[in-house]
Amino acid sequence: MTKRQSLTGQPGSIAKLDLNLITLFELVYRHKSVAKAADVMDVTASAVSQGLNRLRAHFDDPLFVRNGSRLESTAFAENVHRSIADSFEDVLTQLQSLSPTVAQSQLNIICPPYLSLFIFKPLVRIVAEISPQCKILHTPDDNLEETTDKALTFRKADIIFDLQPHNMHSRISHLLYNEELVFIRAKNHPRISGFASSDQLSKEQFTVLNSNKFSVANVQDEINARINAVRDIRFRSGSTFSIIAMVSASDTIGVVSRNLAEMFSDTFDIGIVETDISIPAVPVYMVYNKFSLKNPLMKNIVDRMVEEFT
Repeated sequence: MTKRQSLTGQPGSIAKLDLNLITLFELVYRHKSVAKAADVMDVTASAVSQGLNRLRAHFDDPLFVRNGSRLESTAFAENVHRSIADSFEDVLTQLQSLSPTVAQSQLNIICPPYLSLFIFKPLVRIVAEISPQCKILHTPDDNLEETTDKALTFRKADIIFDLQPHNMHSRISHLLYNEELVFIRAKNHPRISGFASSDQLSKEQFTVLNSNKFSVANVQDEINARINAVRDIRFRSGSTFSIIAMVSASDTIGVVSRNLAEMFSDTFDIGIVETDISIPAVPVYMVYNKFSLKNPLMKNIVDRMVEEFT
């Protein structure tokens, strides 16, 4: 079988396949949703459905089967994804790298708001020193892994500061540092003051970060294991700042970074709970596309940020 034949298993059939459908396939695969794929491609859901029907006819396979609100991929679709995923990323980044980048006028950053308190001070200084005319656009991280993933894939972000690595062939995930986490309480908490044992904490209600990122989920599972109880969750929020506000206004216990707790101790009237429980640290990664390093500005910024946190 020739290379041309091996692409689809049918001689000459690749000529009949609209290669835009490969992008459509990957977006439906990643988001498990026709509507989300349509949103990313800026087309109607009907157009995506029609494209899927063409792919189904081409491959003679259903590819995706509805399971509740999600589309589950068939075994054949899984094989297609494994075959094209890395190449798809490489083609996108190589094509985008052909765009003029010598005089980049804007740096697009995705970063959780609370991390920006510690990331932006060195970042802004570095950008100002390297390219004073370069503007910075910050998009807050919404705690959804799929959103940050597609932002790098489609170059809506140059750098993402994230709590987990992006394990893709076309990306670099550089560990900047580890965030120490602590329990926090309102200073006027009726039962917890300076120190609390695991038994005391197991009887309290908690405010937790609402996130689908595995690094956050792992920490929450570890805390449950070390308290030796499934915590009673009273509040959930996708914002670390909201967690601090909720803790200060109630008798719940929260978990945030020590740096943040110390910074807002007086402003929000909160205190750190010292305990015999060891909370796992959370890593902070700087994530970017490999091909973006061809841009001198990006390479200088990345190198300087690595030096800053080494």
